[in-house]
Amino acid sequence: METTTLKTFMDEETKRLHVVGELAPDDFDKSGKMTVWKMSRFFQSCRFAYLDQSPWFSLERFRVYVRHQKIDFLPAFSEDIDYATPLKVTIWLSFVGNTSFVWDYVVTDYITGIQLAKAKTQMVWVDAAVRGPTRVPDEFRERLVADPKPLVVRPFPSKPASYFKFKLSVASSDTDLNQHTNQAVYIRMCMDAVSAGALKGQFSFPKELVYYNPRSVAVNYVKESKMEDCLEIACWEDQSNPISVFCEITKGSEIVCQCQLEFDYDVKSKL
Repeated sequence: METTTLKTFMDEETKRLHVVGELAPDDFDKSGKMTVWKMSRFFQSCRFAYLDQSPWFSLERFRVYVRHQKIDFLPAFSEDIDYATPLKVTIWLSFVGNTSFVWDYVVTDYITGIQLAKAKTQMVWVDAAVRGPTRVPDEFRERLVADPKPLVVRPFPSKPASYFKFKLSVASSDTDLNQHTNQAVYIRMCMDAVSAGALKGQFSFPKELVYYNPRSVAVNYVKESKMEDCLEIACWEDQSNPISVFCEITKGSEIVCQCQLEFDYDVKSKL
């Protein structure tokens, strides 16, 4: 999905931005469904579209880093989206703390109005000069929607003694304008790692994740990784939830990212 195709409308009464975008062929995976991690990229475009509405925001002064993200997919996401489906995302500011804040999103089919997904993203306001957290500006706080609620993040489980191990290096194309691995790329990395494990018989499901319908993706962004960093992804199934897989990405001894993937493993692809 190219950001140049986005059309936006800011509702000043509700303080919500409505973003409509058209899908491109490379937004779909080989199973015929919209690529899960591309949805995270679309949310990123929506956030920049929202910030572009603020004349005081400047990338020379500020950056915004993702700390946590949760995306819930409804059945229609896998069943009703095709190349001709324009997506509408409504985004608003639902919580503001001292240095962090939360976006909420609702994704619908622009033509039919059917809801496809919903999500929350917790972000940190960063001083571009020092790459460290700084107080969220008052101008941004004024955009807060009434009845704000903080994002509740579940504790991530400890890595078990036995798990599937997947190694990779960060490529140049994995990084973004912040000179670190893009937030959506971590989701792609985890899905690739779990898919590799499935094909090697390491999990209770036999196919790559793209052949199953997504339920949810939850990600904790702990530390940065950069181009040419060597990463290791530990993957294991949630013994208390048959549709859940955990992934923990490390760089040496440091935890970089933690991800929980939930998919319906008994659902076939569209092809």
